[in-house]
Amino acid sequence: MLVHFHIPKTAGTSTKRVIESWYELYRVEQGQRITELREGAGEEICVTSHFASSIFGEEGALTDALPEVIGNPDYKVFTLLRDPLDHLVSSYYHLRRKSDKDLPQDIVSFAEFPNRFIYRNSMCASNAEERSNILNSFYFIGDTSDIDASMKYLAELLGKPPIDVPKENVGDRDELILQLTSRERARIERALAPEYELFETVRDMLRDHSFTGSPDARVDQFAFTSKMERQILSPELPSADDVEEVNLQTSMREREKAFNEIIASKSARIEELELREAYLSGQLKREREQKHAALLEARAFSHLLRVERKQRSAERALVGRLFPSWEVQKWRLLRVKNKLGRMSKPVRNVAGRALNKFR
Repeated sequence: MLVHFHIPKTAGTSTKRVIESWYELYRVEQGQRITELREGAGEEICVTSHFASSIFGEEGALTDALPEVIGNPDYKVFTLLRDPLDHLVSSYYHLRRKSDKDLPQDIVSFAEFPNRFIYRNSMCASNAEERSNILNSFYFIGDTSDIDASMKYLAELLGKPPIDVPKENVGDRDELILQLTSRERARIERALAPEYELFETVRDMLRDHSFTGSPDARVDQFAFTSKMERQILSPELPSADDVEEVNLQTSMREREKAFNEIIASKSARIEELELREAYLSGQLKREREQKHAALLEARAFSHLLRVERKQRSAERALVGRLFPSWEVQKWRLLRVKNKLGRMSKPVRNVAGRALNKFR
């Protein structure tokens, strides 16, 4: 038999939709004993309830509704956990909607309030020994922050087909969590230290696939409950001096954090300016090298121009020495005559007379 130990505000509606596709689902009202359910019932049933959010044999608790679950690994008890801070905020506003008169006025006091929602009370896991017993007694414990992977893992253990988890009654509390000051968040996290230790251990087990479904691992399932009594210990509230010291330490940490953020910002700005300086220096160096190369090229061109001019002057002087001046003029006139030969007849006549006169 599968047993859904439903802790309030841990995606119970979505989980039940998946379970309904695998098993015949029995919803148990608080305080109802179901010892007769096991007789004649097949394996394909699942019992689900808040079970007063507790393991121990109080009215409506798991061991009260199903006393035969103790030491019987045939009962596969599973549950899901939620991030403790997210779970606390969701539980607080859920109870506020119900107008609970005994509810503390602020969420920080609620975290230090002995309420039945937090895991140390709902799962009887206030110390390391109890947390170890809980982890050994449950068939499976999932994580609502990755509920799809958790339900797929459970399907593998049960030999059921994986099913997409519908998201029903999902509330977004991120904005409410962001409204908490760093001081409030630190106090809440200190108050929820046992819950965080259990939650992180479960996440490690999920990551390592430590839940095997083996009955041998649950041979003493919830047997530790027979040796203990249900206790919800009121937390020891800090004194006024302790509160003042905590506030002072928190204020100093906040100032140190702000100072470190300023230093980090300045360091990033300096690094950015240094990179900019290196880029501009490199660009200036490249421009200087290009200018120097252009200057060398101009000087080389000027030198070649002077050489060409000297060669032309030398060639002209050589021609003057080899040929008399009248022969040079005659040669030039012949060139002119040849050009005029390609002109019209009247122009040729005029040019011929001019040429004869010159001769």
